[in-house]
Amino acid sequence: MPNPMRRNPLPALLGALALAFAALAPARADDAADARQFIAQMADQAIALVDNTADTKQQKVDAFSKLFVASFDIPAIGQFVLGRHWKGASAEQQQQFLDLFRDFTVLTWTGRFNGYAGVRLDVSGAGPDPQDASVLLVDSKIVRASADPIPLQWRVHKTPAGWRIVDIFVEGVSMALTQRQDFASAIQSSGGTVDGLNAALRKKIEQMKAGG
Repeated sequence: MPNPMRRNPLPALLGALALAFAALAPARADDAADARQFIAQMADQAIALVDNTADTKQQKVDAFSKLFVASFDIPAIGQFVLGRHWKGASAEQQQQFLDLFRDFTVLTWTGRFNGYAGVRLDVSGAGPDPQDASVLLVDSKIVRASADPIPLQWRVHKTPAGWRIVDIFVEGVSMALTQRQDFASAIQSSGGTVDGLNAALRKKIEQMKAGG
């Protein structure tokens, strides 16, 4: 009589895997739909800020800062762009950098608002990031009346607070990687320390606020 313990376990294993993937498929589809909706809603709010001519510059900065904090995973992005210098920084230096990074990014983008008046963002789809299973890629494009559309791809992941953006690819170029390279150069120019970088960022932010 055949020993059931010696039967080939492969069919049972494959069957179990098939059931597991079948259970995951609806969840992944729901996540993709949620991620698309998250980007679409965030874009609608950002475009409304751009097109709002009633608010003052400071009101727009304040509103965009709230949207940025609510939509982006600032600690994850800040840690990535600081690179190897993150681990060598104290908790106080890290938090100072994150706060300055937020303010610098907000002022940079609000300073470019005029160039995005009248645009819209078309979100076309979402799928898993082949390099990170915890991340989804949301495809979209900025549609402009008098110019070619600009393809944007958003890297988003789910946090306890909801969906958050960790990177944006503009025409295939990673903004997080670009910022990492920029900040690495800035650290070298600031004495090779995070304190030096923070001081340089603080000075730049003051200049931006003053309109310089």
